[in-house]
Amino acid sequence: MKKKIIAFLVPVLFVAACRKKENLPADIKDEPVFYVKGKLGIQKLTVEAGNEGFYMHSSYSQVQDRLYVYRADLSNSCGTACGYTVSVLINDYHYTSPGGAMEPDKALRVGEYQLFDETLLPKSQIVKLVPVSAQRQASYSWTIDDGSAKQTISSYSTEPSLEIGKTYTVTFSSEDFDGTCASTFSQVFKVGNPFQVQINCTSDSSSTFLFTAKNDLSGTYTYNWDFGDGKTASGENTSHVYANDGKYLVKLTSTNSKGETCVTSYQAVVMPNVCEANFNATFVPPDAAQLLRNITFLITTGEGKTYSSAEAVQSVTAKVRVTNVEPYKINEKGEPTMKLSLAFECKLKDGSTELSLTEGEAVIAVSFKN
Repeated sequence: MKKKIIAFLVPVLFVAACRKKENLPADIKDEPVFYVKGKLGIQKLTVEAGNEGFYMHSSYSQVQDRLYVYRADLSNSCGTACGYTVSVLINDYHYTSPGGAMEPDKALRVGEYQLFDETLLPKSQIVKLVPVSAQRQASYSWTIDDGSAKQTISSYSTEPSLEIGKTYTVTFSSEDFDGTCASTFSQVFKVGNPFQVQINCTSDSSSTFLFTAKNDLSGTYTYNWDFGDGKTASGENTSHVYANDGKYLVKLTSTNSKGETCVTSYQAVVMPNVCEANFNATFVPPDAAQLLRNITFLITTGEGKTYSSAEAVQSVTAKVRVTNVEPYKINEKGEPTMKLSLAFECKLKDGSTELSLTEGEAVIAVSFKN
């Protein structure tokens, strides 16, 4: 099985086709500036920017709430017939405020790096659950339900450690001292999803509410509001006047540029002497020290089959070293870039199929945010 896949992969590397110029480098003369070389199994691997339609694409993204990832892609823009990509992902060395400036001089340094290993990812995440109302009640109760087990906590606020990947229904109940004001409210969360949006609310009167979407991630988002009385609105900030007394479930649907959505709810109470049980959930970034200064190698075929070093169990000979770092040119998006030289050896895996990438060397470019 392994020999068949290697035989399929390697010819794709040398398919000559279109010569569309994209991203870096700006000019190719005698020798390519950027490349990835090595041995994929027993076959020679050579991917050079500027030759046979391949070009270096430099980029970055922010994941894990506040962790930047530098990315280099050597890809061919000719479509599925020659759509072969070699990618290198480098995790930043520390958490950064949402959309904040990056520090490439600190994060991208000469020296040994570890290969990212998915088995080291955190298994749980602390979630801070705090009532919105500052008024202290006589009793409080939290119920946390993952669909198979429940836990109940009697306190004003709580910070449970919840399993990443699971979806939880969190219910908060409170009651005042004389028993005349009691309320219950529930929200649903998927733990580990960095795309979490909160609703901030103030009220000018008993029936007028001002709503704001609180999103700590960078990027472009759309916000759509359902006020629970048949009326809707859009935008990050909005206001609404309720015509009748009652309890209304406000739903905010947030959508990012990838089409991913997050649904957040809020309980709007429009009646005198009635309590509300709204609460905020703050997801504390998990201890991800093992993510920092780690590198992932990806090889994707024209059919979309991706071999990743993160999925493979690495041998004792696996290694990756950055041998040189220097500033480079501005890319086509107007972003500054850094040029890196690497030496590496690792295993790559897709499903049950594993490949060895040995004698690896590369010169790549990544961009960063000022």
